[in-house]
Amino acid sequence: MSDALLTVLVVASLAAATAFGVRAALGHRPRTVELALAGALEAVLLVAAGLLVAGLVQGENTGPTVTIVVYLVGTLLVMPLVTLWALAEPTRWSTGVLAAGALVVCLLALRIDQVWSGV
Repeated sequence: MSDALLTVLVVASLAAATAFGVRAALGHRPRTVELALAGALEAVLLVAAGLLVAGLVQGENTGPTVTIVVYLVGTLLVMPLVTLWALAEPTRWSTGVLAAGALVVCLLALRIDQVWSGV
């Protein structure tokens, strides 16, 4: 995984987590803006997944491919699942769940980078 891609994933997920966290701390339920932000983060993840799959096909990774694919699939599932949760129970806590989901995405991106480089 390139350093630029990792930086984009970490910055995007931390920015989303911060925005969700502030809204949750203020006691706000998720609105269309938060749901759009979750969708934008998922779009970034889909682009990153495409680049990672291309790198896997070209053999750029030094870590186990199966582990990378499992982490990648998990990363792609986090935001849709927490967004469904937020839609099913629209309270201030569901905005907190969106923040937690964005933090999980950040941690999974960092872990994918570790596995990619064989650490």
